[in-house]
Amino acid sequence: MSPSWRKRIVVGLAPDQVTVLRFSRGLRPALEEAIISPVANPEPGQWQTAVKVLTTLLGNPAWGNADVDLVMSNHFVRYALVPGNRALKKDEERLAFAGILFEQQYGPLSRDWELKLGNTKAAMATLASGIPRLLLTALREGIAQQGRLRSLRPLLMNAFNIGCRALNQQEACLAIVETGRITLAWMKNDQWQNVSSRATNVENPNALSQLLAEDAALHGLNNSGTLLMCDLTGAAQLRPGSAWVVQPMTPPSFSSPEDVSANPSGIPLLAQWGLA
Repeated sequence: MSPSWRKRIVVGLAPDQVTVLRFSRGLRPALEEAIISPVANPEPGQWQTAVKVLTTLLGNPAWGNADVDLVMSNHFVRYALVPGNRALKKDEERLAFAGILFEQQYGPLSRDWELKLGNTKAAMATLASGIPRLLLTALREGIAQQGRLRSLRPLLMNAFNIGCRALNQQEACLAIVETGRITLAWMKNDQWQNVSSRATNVENPNALSQLLAEDAALHGLNNSGTLLMCDLTGAAQLRPGSAWVVQPMTPPSFSSPEDVSANPSGIPLLAQWGLA
């Protein structure tokens, strides 16, 4: 069956809620349903309950035989910046090097993660991501019962793909603000400089400014430039007088009545970042 004639489901998986967009078949699929399903008693970094919520949603017989694109909250992903090394010419060598860096940064627990490298030249620093294999297995098995997992990407990757043109500046940073977590990806002259992702109280009006200042001081970065703001909370803000020029980001959207009825807050759904 041609992929264009399969149903498409886009999922946003986070510790506190699962968001789902279901589209019709056809060359011009239309949004048929948008769902926001809260996760009871969420705990940052704990994925088991969220996966159960998703599996229950996908158990709807009407959703069978679908292609599933999944975008994953940064709560479930760990990142590391892998320095450029011309001596590492093969992907296997670079991935093994990334494994060493992950273990140095996160400890032996990282041995149980599946690592992926970004597509950059060997001489340039690249971004690597790590996701627990148990989480990936649970997702693949749960989705396989009703459809086919077509893609799975961390939120940082999709947000970067949308905003990469704006990041190709002399000084820029991508700030992703989720409930309970802020992720910062720094770029300079089209090259990665630093990535950090930390649990924090995003309702604290000083949280984002403080993390930007800490990263800049620790890694010799300028605490100024273009700040691409990917805010999934509506609470992100900077201190008055900040030297950053804020450029709000919005994910790909959909024109449908469900856009309002399913999401009255107006804050973009995590699943929308999976449309990139």
